[in-house]
Amino acid sequence: MYTPKKIKEKIIAFDKYRKILRKYFLEENWEVSEFFIYAHNNKQSIWTFVLPITENWEIIYTKEYRAWPEEIVTWIPVWALEDNVSEIENCKNELEEEAWYTSDEYHFLWESIIEWNFEWKAKYYLAKNCKPLEKQNLDIWENITVHKTTIKNFREMILTWEINFPKVAYCFFLAWEKWYLDEFK
Repeated sequence: MYTPKKIKEKIIAFDKYRKILRKYFLEENWEVSEFFIYAHNNKQSIWTFVLPITENWEIIYTKEYRAWPEEIVTWIPVWALEDNVSEIENCKNELEEEAWYTSDEYHFLWESIIEWNFEWKAKYYLAKNCKPLEKQNLDIWENITVHKTTIKNFREMILTWEINFPKVAYCFFLAWEKWYLDEFK
């Protein structure tokens, strides 16, 4: 299989965390192809997704208004890996900040690329035996509410598209299949 040769790369837009690149490649037939790539300002961005479960086997999830797609979305704590922070620390920080819970028991589930035109990698974790904290620690622009439900109901929320963010469903079913949620099958 032919691997196209990158000719050049231009930064189209950027901010503190993200950038949009325009990459040009020389194809096998000597044509030049170009792609817009959404990337993190680090070399490769890693995002941690955390599926939190309480001591009572309830799944903790959040609802948050997102500027895109201009609606409230249902999901789990997720954020880009900060500099000099381990993946587990990143999971813990987001769980505490967004969901107002803490855990000392994290299980790595899997990793994947985010999308074909993103230079991001997703790392999926299960946080078990989560305990509530005294208060949420949100950034001023974050509008997040925290909810709990049974594992069975959370699965139903995915299957009926109440939760329609694919990475949340992926993280849940990874935990479901990797024996962590066996007793609920």
